[in-house]
Amino acid sequence: MALPYEHPLWSTALGESLHPGGESLSRRLVELCSFRKGDHVLDAGCGPGVTLGILIEMGVDAVGLDTSCHFLEMAAERGPVVKGELLSLPFGDGSLDGAVAECVLFLQDDVTRVLRELSRVLKKDGLLAVTDLFGKEGGGSLKEGHGRVRRAPDLGEIEAIFHEGGFRVETFEDHSCFLRECAAKLVWAGVMEGREVRCSTRGYGLWLAKNRNKFL
Repeated sequence: MALPYEHPLWSTALGESLHPGGESLSRRLVELCSFRKGDHVLDAGCGPGVTLGILIEMGVDAVGLDTSCHFLEMAAERGPVVKGELLSLPFGDGSLDGAVAECVLFLQDDVTRVLRELSRVLKKDGLLAVTDLFGKEGGGSLKEGHGRVRRAPDLGEIEAIFHEGGFRVETFEDHSCFLRECAAKLVWAGVMEGREVRCSTRGYGLWLAKNRNKFL
């Protein structure tokens, strides 16, 4: 089944960032991280590489990772990339200062296992920066014309998932306004039908979480 961002009109509606909030929210996320020049940072699920480019602009030693050869070709124009899976990252234990995961974490079948793998490659107190969907009032699924996005966990569940995966949440921001804007653009572009969009039961958030363990 094709993932949502692989829909041919997805980038037409949302631009190269492919997620709610676009480049402006990516810049907000990176600014909050306060990465230093020379820090080793992974852009996990980098897509076309917009955030990878932002990190490189800041002087961060960043690398993008994705499973899509098409996206990696685009991202390689902005910085170094590697093909790989989130469940088996091609990096050594405690080798990274930080990681960014935008609109990718809660698409995974086993979020806790992905978090533990991210915890493995991050240094102790290394920073994980996430933007993603969360559920409101029981969440539920969000249908599109070509597939289905699985149920998003609510805020309480997300806190527990981060903890189980080896992280301590330091910061949360609610950016659900971007989700409503995103939904409107996707409906207008014909990616979704209006009756299939249920933004009242979903939100979009930003999390900064620190790695509690050097290795798991």
